[in-house]
Amino acid sequence: MIIAALFFSVMGALTKHATARLPFMEAVFFRAFVSLVLITPWMLTKKIPFIGKNNKVLLVRSFSGFTALALNFYVLTKITLADTSLLSNTSVPFVALLSIFLLGEAKSTPLFIYIFCGLIGATLIIKPSFHVANVPGLLGLTSGLFAAIAYIGIKKLHQTESFFTIVFYFSFFSSLLAFIMMIPNFIWPTSLEWVSVIGIGLCGTVAQLCMTYSYKFIDASVVSPYSYFGVIFSALWGLLFWKEIPDLLSILGALLIISCGIGIMKMKPREITDQLE
Repeated sequence: MIIAALFFSVMGALTKHATARLPFMEAVFFRAFVSLVLITPWMLTKKIPFIGKNNKVLLVRSFSGFTALALNFYVLTKITLADTSLLSNTSVPFVALLSIFLLGEAKSTPLFIYIFCGLIGATLIIKPSFHVANVPGLLGLTSGLFAAIAYIGIKKLHQTESFFTIVFYFSFFSSLLAFIMMIPNFIWPTSLEWVSVIGIGLCGTVAQLCMTYSYKFIDASVVSPYSYFGVIFSALWGLLFWKEIPDLLSILGALLIISCGIGIMKMKPREITDQLE
């Protein structure tokens, strides 16, 4: 899980580098397309079905995952790496909240307190006002919400679909949508940018596989908190390469989000499962 967190953070840093000049939708395309290229031969070799059994949920999961990814990459171009990583982790309290209403799972007062405090943490990072500069922060929070919807979809799909079928749908759907959206503003990458955009796809795929593999051996409640190492790694890359230093409110927000996320996962060990973004 720590290796997965490291590769996800490197993916974010490469995205921030590439989108300094390239449109963010190009980064979204390569994140999905490289994954598609890597898993398709494996599925053919192992005769894993490309067509799923629950296509409606597969499409909802794919659209939600694409939206979360696109918003996350856009936000990376506007705010710090650490804050973007933290806002994406608001998916944990959102999953807990949506599980109550969409899956009919048990609710409790401590759970609602954790969810509320986690969203307070996000508020400290966004620092809401009527100033347009806070829009990226709100979009980062929205990314966490759509990621949560995608995770709820994954939870339902694991009952009927192969992991690779789920990833194939997401990668194909995201590649297609991102390709259509990036064409009008496409910029040919430089040599270094080619390294970055291909690295985005490779790092995302490796992180995804490491995260999934980690859940095979240990309960999610034990292993999931290690995913927050990604916030530390992201803060390190931001400091080293972009001189990004978090302010006091962001640090307090980080402590709230991470504490509440770990608390939720300890309470509900099987609800935050394979987070495959």
